[in-house]
Amino acid sequence: MQIREPDQKILDCLAEANKRHPELRELLAFYEQLFSIQFAFKSAAASQGADQDREIKTALLAAGTPQVTFDDLNIKLADFIPLFTQVADILGAFFPDREKPPAGVAPELLMLKVRSMYESRKPFIESGAELPMTDIAAGLSLMPYLQLAGEAVLMHLPPDTWRQPWCPVCGGMPSFAALARDSGARSLLCSRCSSVWHYDRLGCPFCEADKELYYYINDDERYRLYVCDACRRYLKTIDLRATEAAVCLPVESLITIAMDIAAREKGYHHC
Repeated sequence: MQIREPDQKILDCLAEANKRHPELRELLAFYEQLFSIQFAFKSAAASQGADQDREIKTALLAAGTPQVTFDDLNIKLADFIPLFTQVADILGAFFPDREKPPAGVAPELLMLKVRSMYESRKPFIESGAELPMTDIAAGLSLMPYLQLAGEAVLMHLPPDTWRQPWCPVCGGMPSFAALARDSGARSLLCSRCSSVWHYDRLGCPFCEADKELYYYINDDERYRLYVCDACRRYLKTIDLRATEAAVCLPVESLITIAMDIAAREKGYHHC
């Protein structure tokens, strides 16, 4: 199955990052295999008409409620289980010291877990978090569904009609941010479906405090680490005004793992 152009660009960006960051070779190799499986699944689903058109629910938009419920994803076990198995195999290969997801997980119980994970609005995977491998595999298998839904929603979402600190598609919290090259305006990247939306430049996107937010800048001023002393959360950010290179936010989120480690060592956490 040919991978669609936007997803292929992410894989190309990941391959380029692998050349520039040999110290992250194992991490990026894992995500290259994971993304390849997720994107192939998306291509197959899209070819069958999945999520090609989603009208914006204006009442939800006005209420600050995400557009997509779990039931809207229309997950079929016959499609989900093989994807889950593939993802679990990759996790087992790259993390042999971790307990593997048990073989033959009851499909009905797995769907209950996936629904609960989705409705929690929490990230499916988080740097430094020791989640059960079954949960990680389930969340990573759910991501392609959310990404397809996000693409279908965002193409119809009117500009600047959503200013909430959570994703307009799935309600997920941001994992990364970018400051626009022309204006410095801030956009947030969803930790679950990779949707991007505009948000206020000032204020913590987790607790919305605006007086206890600080940031640290790296040596070339390309990256910023925002930390909030009100809720003890952090957000990695790239300042596009400091670079002329094209960037891919999902990949930038991966190659800045050192910022995650630094933030956790200072007692901050993500979400």
